[in-house]
Amino acid sequence: MTGWGNIDGWDIDPIGVSTVLEKVIGLYAGKDGKGTGGLVKQSEQFSQYVEDAVTAATSEPISVALNEYMKERVTPELKGVFLKVHGCIKGARDATMAYVHGDTEMAEKAQKRAIDVPSPEAGGSW
Repeated sequence: MTGWGNIDGWDIDPIGVSTVLEKVIGLYAGKDGKGTGGLVKQSEQFSQYVEDAVTAATSEPISVALNEYMKERVTPELKGVFLKVHGCIKGARDATMAYVHGDTEMAEKAQKRAIDVPSPEAGGSW
């Protein structure tokens, strides 16, 4: 499928972009896009598993270590992932809408904002 034309070197298929964004949002936040599924729900489940492990631990040092690991590593890394995914979704949507309206300058700005969202530090940067 081809896009709606070529404006200043851009050739975007808005319907295709919408389809991809719907799939990404579903994987990220669940089919309703409200955090009831996808990565958001899995991160909540993971947090609950760690809390269960802390409760079940018969050793204070293990409980402290698990809590520190969640606080210092997992939570900030997940926040970074969530910010990056959200920024990319919003940037792609905004850039596509600007393109549809023939505003390539605004499309370029929206695209740049999505790229400029800080990368998460989990195991390195994206």
